[in-house]
Amino acid sequence: MNPPYIFEPYSRAQFKRAVKIQEKDFKSSPIAKNFPSHRHFAESQKEKAHFWVWYICRGEMNRLSQDDLPTIVTKDGEKFVFAEIHFRIKDKARLRKRLSQLKSFEYDKQDDSWTWLTAKSRKYPDTPRSIIGRFRIKGNRFVAETNSKERAIRIRSKLKGHLRDLIAYEKTLFRDPYDFPELSPEEAKALEKESKELHARPEVQEAMKKHLEHHYFVEWPKTKLPALGNITPLQAAKRKKERAQLIALIDDIEQSQDSPYSEMPKINFNKLRKILGLPVKSLDEIKGS
Repeated sequence: MNPPYIFEPYSRAQFKRAVKIQEKDFKSSPIAKNFPSHRHFAESQKEKAHFWVWYICRGEMNRLSQDDLPTIVTKDGEKFVFAEIHFRIKDKARLRKRLSQLKSFEYDKQDDSWTWLTAKSRKYPDTPRSIIGRFRIKGNRFVAETNSKERAIRIRSKLKGHLRDLIAYEKTLFRDPYDFPELSPEEAKALEKESKELHARPEVQEAMKKHLEHHYFVEWPKTKLPALGNITPLQAAKRKKERAQLIALIDDIEQSQDSPYSEMPKINFNKLRKILGLPVKSLDEIKGS
């Protein structure tokens, strides 16, 4: 199977070598035992996402022609483009009041912006929701931002349906994701700082925490793990030998939360122990482990 988006033989060979090295490194890392073998490739690429963003959008972009650039798509399979939908505001006070009444939009007081999220999953209500679009007031304009033409159409229709005579449509601007100038060192540093600040925000940490809790408390107990002899944690908890391995595995994962390199929020692994019918640990035991 040929790697997607890489068409030139030399680039394809480079890509394959890099992927194999990344997967090999992942398999030899302590993190690998948290996932079944068939997930190692996918998880290794998640770990290296920042590298591929740089490789594709920086290194390759300078060499390839516009026609050869990879096609980036959204989670829904729509072609990724930056879109701004502009509306003229007719009554700002009434607009704010109306927006505050809409349950489908979440207001961010810090940014003075609104976010439209996908509906909660009925099966997994704690799963993080995807962002469809963001809206903010800029002077006398109400501007919506999203990342596909299809979503731009949906947003325009939804906003007009909800806000009606409070806004008047003006224009929609589209911009290709590659149509951006190279960042200066100062701009790159500022962007990195902004990214870290965003990552540290309570709502972002809370979203990541929900994702981790869903993974470990809902999916992980039912996942076959190589570290447990390709049985699930729920099965291992009922077997004497594997139960001891399971306890040690959870202890290792719990300790990894204290890594100085980790920016992920901590979760309470005693909840996982209770789900699996394992003895919980006291706070002193967790600190001393």
